[in-house]
Amino acid sequence: MPKPARPARLRRKPSTRKRARTLPRVLRALAMLVLGVMIVPIVPIATLRFFPPPTTAFMLASRSHDPATGRACPRVDYRWQPSARIHRRLARAVVVAEDQRFLEHAGFDTRASAGALEDYAAVEAMRGASTISQQVAKNL
Repeated sequence: MPKPARPARLRRKPSTRKRARTLPRVLRALAMLVLGVMIVPIVPIATLRFFPPPTTAFMLASRSHDPATGRACPRVDYRWQPSARIHRRLARAVVVAEDQRFLEHAGFDTRASAGALEDYAAVEAMRGASTISQQVAKNL
């Protein structure tokens, strides 16, 4: 037996009901979008833990203009070496040459960045303050 229809004065307006269902959907979609934007970059970064990068920005740029010679470099000699094959002193020397305070910060050297900003504000020579982590992110 079908239910009797409600009187018109007791019925909800369709637009209110629709709006009530739409808001949670929109919020859920927005939350998924934010989560995706946060998680998507992790995948390629995590992949670099196990696989060498196929190329870098410098390798691509050297094909048209090699910084050392000024001419195009048709082939880049790129042979990935596992860290076990590199002497620990050489690895440490490379790290220190690029980022002297590498072991003292968590990937972002706030002290060096503040010093660079102070130098810029004082109209002194501009200098960099990027860390190895920032350079890898920029170059890849």
